[in-house]
Parts: sequence; C-alpha cells; structure tokens
Amino acid sequence: MNAPTDPSHLLPVIAQRPVPPALIEALKHRFGQRCSTALVVREQHGRDESSFESPPPAAVVFAESTQDVSAVVALAAQHRVPVIPFGVGSSLEGHLLAVQGGISIDLGRMNKVLAINAEDLTVTVQAGVTRKQLNEEIKSTGLFFPIDPGADATIGGMSATRASGTNAVRYGTMRENVLGLQVVTASGEVIRTGTRARKSSAGYDLTRLMVGSEGTLGVITEITLRIYPFPEGVSAAICSFPSIEAAVRTTIQVIQLGVPIARVELIDHNSVRMVNAHSKLALREEPLLLMEFHGSPVGVQEQAQTVQEIATEHGGNAFEWATTPEERTRLWAARHNAYFAAIQSRPGCRAISTDTCVPISRLADCLLDSVAEADASGLHYFLVGHVGDGNFHFGYLLDPAQPQERETAEQLNRQLVARALRLEGTCTGEHGIGLHKMDFLVTEAGAGAVEMMRTIKRALDPHNIMNPGKIFSRNRGAAHCAAHDKLRSGALSNGHGHVVHLFLMVVVGIGEARRNGGKLMLDFDQGVHHVRVKLCRPVLENQLHRAVMRHTRPVDPVAGHGIVGISQCHDARRHRNRRPKEALWITLSIPVLMVRANDVAGNFEKLGRKTGAALDLVNHGAA
Repeated sequence: MNAPTDPSHLLPVIAQRPVPPALIEALKHRFGQRCSTALVVREQHGRDESSFESPPPAAVVFAESTQDVSAVVALAAQHRVPVIPFGVGSSLEGHLLAVQGGISIDLGRMNKVLAINAEDLTVTVQAGVTRKQLNEEIKSTGLFFPIDPGADATIGGMSATRASGTNAVRYGTMRENVLGLQVVTASGEVIRTGTRARKSSAGYDLTRLMVGSEGTLGVITEITLRIYPFPEGVSAAICSFPSIEAAVRTTIQVIQLGVPIARVELIDHNSVRMVNAHSKLALREEPLLLMEFHGSPVGVQEQAQTVQEIATEHGGNAFEWATTPEERTRLWAARHNAYFAAIQSRPGCRAISTDTCVPISRLADCLLDSVAEADASGLHYFLVGHVGDGNFHFGYLLDPAQPQERETAEQLNRQLVARALRLEGTCTGEHGIGLHKMDFLVTEAGAGAVEMMRTIKRALDPHNIMNPGKIFSRNRGAAHCAAHDKLRSGALSNGHGHVVHLFLMVVVGIGEARRNGGKLMLDFDQGVHHVRVKLCRPVLENQLHRAVMRHTRPVDPVAGHGIVGISQCHDARRHRNRRPKEALWITLSIPVLMVRANDVAGNFEKLGRKTGAALDLVNHGAA
C-alpha cells in the first residue's frame, strides 16, 4: 500500500466518536470470532491506497450475508456509531478510513455469484465478488464484464465509487452498467432498487443515487449488472509518438470520427521508461498509445487500419500488433504495471494521483498545459490516461522527508482541477471525492447542489453514521472547518489582509440589481465588506473572475477557487406593465484565502467603469 506522508492539514479535523463497550460486546455476541478488535486487523482495515492517515476503526466485522450487514448497522444505529464498508482496500481517496471512528464491515466473504442470466445478459453478485472472479465464473457462457479500473476491486466498491477504467470509452462506467442493487440503509433496513429490465420509469432512480455515494447513504450488498458477449475478434496495438500532443490529437480524431475503439490508453515517456525497467520490456521511450479493438474480424481490421492511418498523419510509428491473448497480455502489462513501476523507480517515495476528466474536444488544452506545469515544477511524475473518454492521471512521486514536494504537488493538482473545471470537466472521473476532493466538489457542483446533497444525506442518515466525513462535511464544508481550526491555532496570519471564509458570493442584478439584492459580500473574520453592484449591461465571466482573483493567494493546500455556478433567475412579477426582471447569480468558491480587501474593491471599481456598473463600497467595522 501507499504508505502515508503527513497530510494532516488536508484532513477534516473531526474528533473520533466514542464506541461504547456495550456495542462491542453485542457484536462479539452476535458474530463471535467474525468480530475482531485485534490491532493488526483494525489497522489493515484503516488503510487504503491513498496517502492519508487516520486512526483505525474500533472493530472489524466480517459479514457473510446481507442479514449480517443489517445486524451490524442496526446495532451501530442504536449507539449512533459510524459504520464503514470495506472491500479490498484499493480506493485512492481515503473512502474507507475511519475518520470518525466506528465499525468496519468487511464484505470480502460475501463473494458469491448469485445468478447468471445469460439470455438477458445480466448477472447478480454479492458485493465482495471481485471483477476478475466474476469474469472467471462467467467466461464459460461466452460473456464478460468489461469495467476494468486496473485494481482487482470488488463489485460493491466499484459501484460505491462509480468506477470505470480502460474500457469505459466503449462500454461506459458503473453508472451505465448497474441495473439494480440491494442496500442496507442507515436504520438497518434492507431495500432493493431497480430490476433486471433494461429500462424503467418507476419513481425516483434510487439505483443511480446509490451508485457513487461512497457508502455515505447505505451499504451495498448485492448488485445486478449488465454483461456483454465476448467479441469475436480482438486486436491490440502499441503506437509510439514524437510528442504527447501528437498522441492526444490522434485520440481526439479517432473518437470524433466515431471509430468504435474499445480501449485507448496514453502512457507518457516517463511511464514508459519506468515500465521498461520494472517489467524488463524494450518499448521505445516515447509517449505511446495502447489501443484495443473489439468486433468481428473484418470490423476489427477496418478499425485498426483507420486508426493506423490517423496515427501516421500525426507522426505515429513503430506499430506493434497483438491478436492472441498472450500477446495482448504482454502489451497491457505496460499499462497495468505503470503505478507500481513508478513507485519502484524512486525508492521510498509516495505517490499522489490526480483524476481529472474533460470533454474530448478540450483534452489537448487541459493536458498539454498541465504537462508544462509539471515539467516546470521539477517534481518526479508519471502520466497515464484513459484518453478516449478524456480522463487522465498524473502521479506525483514525493519524498516524504521533503514536505515542500507535497505542497508543490497539491498546488499542481489545484491548478489542474481549476483548468479542467474551466473547460467544463470534472475534478474526478473515476476515483470519487472521498477526503481529498471535498473542496473541489463545491467548486464544481456549486454550493446549492452540494447543500442538496447534504439534505439527502440528512434525510437518509439522520444520525450521520454511514461512512461520515466523506464527500462533504454534513453541516459545513471541510475548508470552512479548516479555516476555523487554523484561526484558533493562529496558523493564518492576517498581515496582508483578511481571511475569507468558505464562499465569496457575487450577486449581480441586471436591470434591477438593488431590488434583487445585488451586492458582493466578503465575509471577513474581523468585519464585513459590502460592494453594491448595479450593472447597465452583463459582466463577462472572465472579467469578474480576474477582478476577484487578481489579489488572492491560497494558503491551504486543498483550497481551490473559481466560478462555480452561473444561473439566471426571472422575476415573474410585472410592475407597471414592465417586462419581467432578470438577475444573474455568480458564485465564486474561494476557501481559505488571504485577500487584500482594498485591492479587490479597487478592481471592482475598474470593472464597474468597463461594464457601466455603479459600485458603492461600504465597510462595516473591518479592522
């Protein structure tokens, strides 16, 4: 596992909840030796592949049925103690860490394939079945399950994190391939969502609500999945390129031409060098694409020929083809071993992995600028990506004895996420939010959407026992908590300005701003500044962004910033036969920033002159 660095400044500061001895006694009575409080077992279930560190859970229960899970959750609910589902521990964002203490439920023994319906192309499994186990058990039917996140993860864990992987460009993600679930709710009740039917319009789509919920709404115990006929023809190829840009441009053109490619993976020259040393391969140490084609033999040949022609136009060369399973396995070893090869390339290092995803047309814009920043930083890194669907991963290799390397990596990650969001992408394509991306979620989805998520969480889990502390803090954002903790400890200096709390809200009214409450509020610890805005014409998004950002400086490693929501609201009321009024609401997320308040105000005054806005700065008791 990826041993922890010292990322305590990234974790929500949350005290461990007490676990009453009566609960441990009840669990031991109910489960006997399947309930363990041994330290080595608890520590094993208190770690994943992330670089985060947290105290282990108070106990681990090895469930063997849905009824076992229901019993654990019901007992925990009585004592208001958290429960954390555990699969194989392969998550990368701290999903299974017991940040508030509690009981870990190990689902690994729930590993039965319950039903194979080959005629309907569906299969139902328990949550502890791994993807490799599933494919081994159904291969005799001529069917396979295509979702491949790399690790041999459990189907329950893959559902909980909405995983995808190398085949997503053709077969989709877990979102598209989960038909139904069995879930244990926060009260211990067992419910079913979805059916084996290919479509349904019956009520709310609870299956999609649970897929990607990271264990915060319930424990998934059974999953019904789509499976696919194994293609008649399969071929794989490696192609080297003179630059990352050439490889990316090739990928974009392949996807935009509608070539039904099954996999297309980018591996940069750093990764190739590391893989060659690790796996004793002799690949050309240049950026390469690893591709796979599925279909009929004739169709596969046509696809391969089309892609080869496109690649050649962009300087692709040294094509190496593989049509037998053994040859394909050898080629794919370069991709699947990239992470471990990178770790071994710098003995004693730790890796931090990014997970941004952008629309395919914006892939080159996002990726090339990010590569330039990583090169300029001086950090050791590798780059791999499921570039067919716009998803890629930087792996920053850090020396735990050099904390500044961690800070540099986090800064690169912030810049990468900000760039992806500006390009209408996402902060996480497949790893999930977990602990590391909570602030990015607010930036991406907007405060209103995250508050709706919290409302759902409160409704379904009123005592906050289902994997608490993940995705978001239930009552307020992690950055808000971190800001107050730093303020209490004196860790933030206010010598250059004031501390801005979680959100900087900009409300711009077009036509009738004053009646719509059009004003800018900076919520400082020492006082409140108001800038009243009356606009004669709309403000361009980038102008507004620059005006606020020009004099801000992030001090928290996970603090992101940017415009996170723009919407128009219409006032349907008419006054004296006038047309309905419109207001443009723009929300900026700026967690834990040092801001020169007067400079921000000055920039808004300049913005006002450019846009015809009338600005009035009002200072209420600021220090």
